[in-house]
Amino acid sequence: MILANASHIKAVPGRKTDINDATWIADLLAHGLIRPSFVPPTPIQELRDLTRVRKQRSDESAGKRRSTRLRHGAPWLKATLVQIAWPATRPKDSYFRALFHRLKARRGPKKAIVAVAASILTTVYHLLRDGTVHQDLGTGHFDTLNRDRAAKSLVKRLQALGFAVEVRPAA
Repeated sequence: MILANASHIKAVPGRKTDINDATWIADLLAHGLIRPSFVPPTPIQELRDLTRVRKQRSDESAGKRRSTRLRHGAPWLKATLVQIAWPATRPKDSYFRALFHRLKARRGPKKAIVAVAASILTTVYHLLRDGTVHQDLGTGHFDTLNRDRAAKSLVKRLQALGFAVEVRPAA
């Protein structure tokens, strides 16, 4: 008896209907066209199950599960973009730096850097599509999107440090 690799069977050309599956697979096996799948010993299977469970459902807080999924794509592209994203967050007056620090506070550095990498990819796409030159939005971009929210956030931070703050618009 052989435990067949399902992806290998699916890749072998031929008709695959529910009625003919068993006979078709038996015929492939008789002709030696099915590779057996690796089945590890029982202790290794138990360790794999344990680590799989740990890795699946650990991002939970107060009974809520948080998303840890990324979209599927070319793994080499993700790795390259993440390597590019790290130095892109270094310049002081950079949109990518502001994005990184904004997200790092809530999501952590790894998720933030993946978001910066996605932003770089989007920027490159638009530059190539439109044939334009890159213009950095700067660190103040997020503050200009919602001035009231930025002001309230800064007031809260100053009050937490022990300052009395009165906010009024500049002339």
